[in-house]
Order: sequence, then structure tokens, then C-alpha cells
Amino acid sequence: MRREKKSTEHFYVDVPIFNMEVNVFIGKREDFSGWLSSCFEVKDPKLEESAEAAEGLVFELEDYGYVGHVGMFLNDFKAKLETEKHTALGTLAHECVHAAKSVCSSRGMPFDEENEELSAYLVGFLVQKILDKVEKLKKKS
Repeated sequence: MRREKKSTEHFYVDVPIFNMEVNVFIGKREDFSGWLSSCFEVKDPKLEESAEAAEGLVFELEDYGYVGHVGMFLNDFKAKLETEKHTALGTLAHECVHAAKSVCSSRGMPFDEENEELSAYLVGFLVQKILDKVEKLKKKS
């Protein structure tokens, strides 16, 4: 009997140097708002509207009272890695820049040219950790 591939995944990427987590949701747009409200009790129509049009989205859960958390939505990312790899990786890098900015900002650190090396390291760290987790999920399915 063949197992059906799971299209929706949620995992955390720990960013220990900043004592934060990036909460990553990979799945279909239509499943995102249900996951968001079930995990975080966030009811923000603007956030849901943004997700309806986006391939990816980063949002600060601190705005909703969840200190130390940044959220990331990647629309159908696992499937797109198979069919549109370069586009999917570009989306991931793009969203990781936003996530890194949110992490730095939440800790009072500017995300600018004076902190360019830290910013670049953090973006690379997030990309690597997310890809590592996605690879593990693919092996399980």
C-alpha cells in the first residue's frame, strides 16, 4: 500500500543566538489560515489576504503576543522544489531575508550595512536549516 504524500508541514527553526524561533508552514494557501488560527489564535484578515496572493510570507508573531516567534509561510514549497527548483529557492531566500530582518529588529539590532555580515550569516543559516528540515520531511514521505 502506497502512502499519500503529505502536502502540509509545520516545523520550527531554532535561532539560539537570538533566543527565537521561526515557525515555518509549508503547504497550500487554503490550509494556511486554518493552521495559523489553530496554532496562534491569530485572526488578522490582512495577513490572510496577503497569503492569498503570495508565494511566501513572513509575519511577526510578536505582534500577536508570541514573544520570540517569527512566522513564515511558503506556498506549496515541497512540490515546487521538485518542479520549479530555482523559483522555489529564490522564494525561500527572499522570505529568509524578511525573517532575518524580523529576528534582528525584535532584538533591537538594525538590519543594515553596518551589520551586513551578521545579516548575511543569519539569512544563510535560515536557508540551510529550512532546506535541511524539508529534506528530512521528504525522506519520511
